[in-house]
Amino acid sequence: WWTGKNRYKQPMFTHSNVGRILSWDTAEKIGEDNAYSACGAYELSPAYKMGITDLWRDKVEFPGLVKQAIDMATKHNRDGKLRAIVIEEKSSGTALIQTLQQQAPEWIRKIVHAAPKTEGKVLRAHTTSTYCHLDAVFFPEPSEAVMWLGPFEDELYSFPGSVFKDQVDQFTQAIWYWENYLAS
Repeated sequence: WWTGKNRYKQPMFTHSNVGRILSWDTAEKIGEDNAYSACGAYELSPAYKMGITDLWRDKVEFPGLVKQAIDMATKHNRDGKLRAIVIEEKSSGTALIQTLQQQAPEWIRKIVHAAPKTEGKVLRAHTTSTYCHLDAVFFPEPSEAVMWLGPFEDELYSFPGSVFKDQVDQFTQAIWYWENYLAS
């Protein structure tokens, strides 16, 4: 179900979107066996199609995570269409939410949202996969401009058996957010 029709070529989302969000899944430690922190940028088209346009993933300590969150927000609010920074509300995500709400520039404070805990990564992935099957989610065409795409797809297509699940978690969280945003 992910061949051809679910790919976009630039600038499908970058110039005609109605909104953008950043979705964060954060990690606590930076050891070799520890999970990564990951943030995806997602655009919503006027036809209510979601496209992932950027992905950051790394192992950083908390001060670096705060800096990266502010940097990603600044980068993806170039046209004033960043509507939300959605952060999973557990462990270092809770601390990131609190820090951004207290110390970030005012425009960032206003758009930080906690994603509530769910019954688990696998259940959320299963629930949100409907949108992928309905052709409502798009990935960019592979190219050197989107070097993050290969590792992201590798993790997504091997989930839940993938070694790490951070990219999948922030991805399904983004779908969950748009679903609830549109329903409100």
